[in-house]
Amino acid sequence: MACHTMQNRVPGSQYELQNMDFIALQMFDTFPDSHAYRHCMQLKNQDNEIYYRKEILTVVEVEKFQKHVDRYVQDESRLALWLRAIQAVNDEKEDLRGNVFFPLLQSAAKLSDFDMGYLLTEAKSMTDHAYELEVEREEAREEGLAEGGNARNRELAKGFRDDGFPVEAISKRTGLSVEEILAL
Repeated sequence: MACHTMQNRVPGSQYELQNMDFIALQMFDTFPDSHAYRHCMQLKNQDNEIYYRKEILTVVEVEKFQKHVDRYVQDESRLALWLRAIQAVNDEKEDLRGNVFFPLLQSAAKLSDFDMGYLLTEAKSMTDHAYELEVEREEAREEGLAEGGNARNRELAKGFRDDGFPVEAISKRTGLSVEEILAL
């Protein structure tokens, strides 16, 4: 986790930790007194304060979901759809080619071998993408500033020209060519 978090930092920027959602799929009844199959939890410190608001642990009782299918038949949440896709894979009864979650499930399963090299490569790929987006945003901002500056220079040059200032002096001050100033 620490390796991935630090790799996710965009060079030269203030890093803010993203949401961290952990899912524990459990094949046993963790909360026997509850009818829910999904339980969301957050860590708290000794003063009963939430440790970090962006960190959530979701415990999913897969066995309870599978045992009480009739109870959750109306549940169309993404989690329920995923659990149905996983169950279909395990049962090998259903043709999964039409299931929208199956390709995602196959892709996500690649992470299950917990190979540190693979995880770091994936993290670097995400970091590279985040860095590219940051560079694009910065370039767009600079381009916008430059365009705004050029527009302001043209506006000033036109005003100075209309007020009778020498075109060469206007060109020197605004960086616009004499031809540009005369064309305004």
